[in-house]
Amino acid sequence: MLSRIFISIALLLLFACTEKSNPNSPQKTPFPNMESLIDNQISLLLKAGKGLEKELLNQDGKTETQTILVDSLRWSQELKLFRQIDLNRPEWIAEYDIEQKENVIVATTNLEKLPIKRFEMVGTTDIPVYLKIESHAESLLYESRQTLELYFDKGLLKRYEIKGSQKIITGSAMPYRIKGKVI
Repeated sequence: MLSRIFISIALLLLFACTEKSNPNSPQKTPFPNMESLIDNQISLLLKAGKGLEKELLNQDGKTETQTILVDSLRWSQELKLFRQIDLNRPEWIAEYDIEQKENVIVATTNLEKLPIKRFEMVGTTDIPVYLKIESHAESLLYESRQTLELYFDKGLLKRYEIKGSQKIITGSAMPYRIKGKVI
């Protein structure tokens, strides 16, 4: 009788410690969770008291530079485009051709339904060194091309660049470029 109780407790402990796969738990992907990455960077930048030097290319082709003291709301606005990127959707991951060598990942697709055509990351999903995202969207009314880049040093954002062009059916392409340097 005592041996049955001992065996029952041992089996109970064995099965209680076994990790079960949960179909709702997130799967490991080669892409970083951009929302978490950007939120973490904002916390680190605020903690370090970092500001921003921002350079804008205006419609006349002239550049305009501003130095900004940045709070959490402003950092969120500055990095909003990066935060919205989500390559980890299960239905999208299978649509990318992914090449992975050491600390470099390059994912590409030519499918029209996917706005992000190319993703490149140097480093790891936890500590990236460089991220580049190229997107292209087109319809009967407009065409948009955009390249987003993030540069890190020792896990902290150092600079970013957003560049591209937008074209509506009745006009010519309007280029834009925004550079941000953490100071």
